[in-house]
Amino acid sequence: MTPLLDDWYAKNPQLRAAHAQIGRAVPRPTTPEYAAWTALIEDAITQATTGKLGARAALDAAQARAER
Repeated sequence: MTPLLDDWYAKNPQLRAAHAQIGRAVPRPTTPEYAAWTALIEDAITQATTGKLGARAALDAAQARAER
């Protein structure tokens, strides 16, 4: 990071991490189904982290839904 931004980052610390990642960022796939797949994965993570399903069961359920 550049010292010129130190004062600005002090007032906006949440942006330091975002700016640090810009060099490694890649665009999301242009596959039309990408948004639906992302929702399935997010749902599986929620189910697993809230204890509704185990991690494997949540991912298996997401996979089954993706294959429909």
